[in-house]
Amino acid sequence: MKILFLADFIPPRHIGGPGKRNWEVAVKLAQLGHEVFFITSCQNKKQEIEETREKIRIFNVYSKYSPVLRDYFNIYNPFVLGKIKKIIKQVKPDVVHADMVNTHLSYASLSVAKKYASAVFLHARDFMLFNFGKFFQKERVCGAINYRVSWLDNLKAGRKRFNPFRRLFIRKYIKNADKIFAISQELAEALAQNGITNVAVLHNGFPLSATEPEFGGFEAKTIYLFGRLNEAKGVYALLDAFPLIKEKVPAAKIILAGADNYEQKKIKAYISEKRLPAADIEVLGWMSGDQATAILKSVSLVVSPSIYPDPLLAGANFEAASFKKPIVTTCFGGAKEFVLDGRTGYVVNPFDIKELAAKITELLGDKEKARSFGEAAYQRLQADFSLDEYVKNLLSWYAEFLKRA
Repeated sequence: MKILFLADFIPPRHIGGPGKRNWEVAVKLAQLGHEVFFITSCQNKKQEIEETREKIRIFNVYSKYSPVLRDYFNIYNPFVLGKIKKIIKQVKPDVVHADMVNTHLSYASLSVAKKYASAVFLHARDFMLFNFGKFFQKERVCGAINYRVSWLDNLKAGRKRFNPFRRLFIRKYIKNADKIFAISQELAEALAQNGITNVAVLHNGFPLSATEPEFGGFEAKTIYLFGRLNEAKGVYALLDAFPLIKEKVPAAKIILAGADNYEQKKIKAYISEKRLPAADIEVLGWMSGDQATAILKSVSLVVSPSIYPDPLLAGANFEAASFKKPIVTTCFGGAKEFVLDGRTGYVVNPFDIKELAAKITELLGDKEKARSFGEAAYQRLQADFSLDEYVKNLLSWYAEFLKRA
């Protein structure tokens, strides 16, 4: 099968979660004998080349514009569409799978794909199909969320960058997708509330090591929060909970990893302002693969206390489970679809600082419970959320629509 992925960003130029996960899937498909291609963007004209990595042919197309114009160019980017058309005609793919085209390749690329491929799929990984930027719920209690976003809501969020025709044209272009994949049931519900149908839930898959990990790190009493850190990810909720944790577990420490320079300064200023024990809180930037692995092996538990409904199951939770770490995660968004409360970790309301502190404290003080949760998380990841399982499901979707073509 010839499979062509459309993705704004892929490693190694970009190391964020969606691009990394997309690349892992592509590599697995190539290992299974499929012909795999990528069309991706580059922001340096010298990088606009064709290359091959891990048996995958990659076509880099140059795209660079002012961020102020994003909500125009992410709908229709005239500087790349002609190139995309030429490449698709050359490759003649059976399947085109668009995964994060909301920055450079644009939603209009789906129209091009529809003309030349037998089946077209679109992956929805966030709320950008209906919302301007990151979605923040009004609710602060766990339960059903009102995801409906109005024209006025987007105007207030976008201000001078607001494009009044954005949602109209996105709806037009996504009709070219034979199926839209949502990465969580929560995201599928959000899309449905905003009139976007033809959606199937396809949870992310995680590549597991051939060697089963050992449970460890409990004695370190270290709480680990990592990812693209900002307020939305619950950094300050964890910091607010830290004094309560220290009362019960004096040896407790925090490692925060993945903050850019601006966020690092902001976090350190907050630590100082709140007179938190700075010596017990380590604030780090983005970690390389080996660094991240070394830290993850050494910590006691992982937290992902997002205060917004992150549609992901939270990549950090998968990473934690892959090393048999117990997890304390948010009740908002898709994380609760992976973390089973009281079995593989705890699901908490991050706005309830006492609850967050209590669950972390409990796991730091109970080695057998921490071990039990870590083991169960690993088994769940292996059984239902492995990369192999994901690819099997993905190929079944491809095959179904190729039969209809």
